[in-house]
Amino acid sequence: MVKCSIHQDRDAIAICQSCGNALCSDCRITIAGIAYCQPCLDVGRIRTPKAVADEAVDRLPIPLGHVIPTSRRNFNIGILGLAFMAIFIHAFWMFSYIYPPYFSSLYYATLIPRTIGVILVALGISLSAFGWMEFKGYFNFRWAFYIALFTLTAPWFGVLAELLVYTGQVMIVTPPYGSISPGPLCGLYNGLVFTSNVFIGVLLILWSFALLSVRRHSRSQGLIIATSIFYILIAHMTLLIIPLMVQSVFYYPYPMVLYGYYFLIPAVLIELGVILNAIIFYRLAASLKPY
Repeated sequence: MVKCSIHQDRDAIAICQSCGNALCSDCRITIAGIAYCQPCLDVGRIRTPKAVADEAVDRLPIPLGHVIPTSRRNFNIGILGLAFMAIFIHAFWMFSYIYPPYFSSLYYATLIPRTIGVILVALGISLSAFGWMEFKGYFNFRWAFYIALFTLTAPWFGVLAELLVYTGQVMIVTPPYGSISPGPLCGLYNGLVFTSNVFIGVLLILWSFALLSVRRHSRSQGLIIATSIFYILIAHMTLLIIPLMVQSVFYYPYPMVLYGYYFLIPAVLIELGVILNAIIFYRLAASLKPY
């Protein structure tokens, strides 16, 4: 029995009428009753009228590269990570800046919910890397691996900064009135916070770049443009404004409630962005053929 030229473990059921390669059921693309392979469709080597070819293009997205059996699962893991972000980024900003922990004997106890939120947001960002990695197989997007790797690592600088607070050496709280002063690890904490903000800003730009790079191959072009706009806006705020605001809040903690309303703006924007991103991932996963 002739084997598929791409999947050597599968029997061929058709021959590409352009190049002659043997095709299995997953590799065969039928246009006007004629079998073709994906590479021939990509370069336009089809022998059908233009109207039929246009109809085939309208049926995009079609995976442009080799999609492995776990691709749908990885997209779903990415959706789970984006859902984590959408849920907990809002709760994190709400708790952190509108209801900030008070510098008192209960300071570290009141800080725990914020820390849990930071960790869950970082976990969600890391899980979304599975979806971004699938762009390599689905769209032949060569930068997908590096974006996925950066997605896995970037959010954890903020977690390190958050955990550093529990050492008691970032801010020294002096009872009984809870007066505060910078501790020996204050500089390291500020450096980690700044690095975290920069990395998250760059990450959002990379996500926008990835989406826009594959836009023409997807039927979700409107969603991709909207999501990219949200990501660029929040990246701009993160890179240019948030580090300065964090420094101001750190040294002048009492107006944090006022600052909290400003910080809700990026929280809402990124929340909307990741929801749209989750829809994009869902559509890509749904377009894959079952294995």
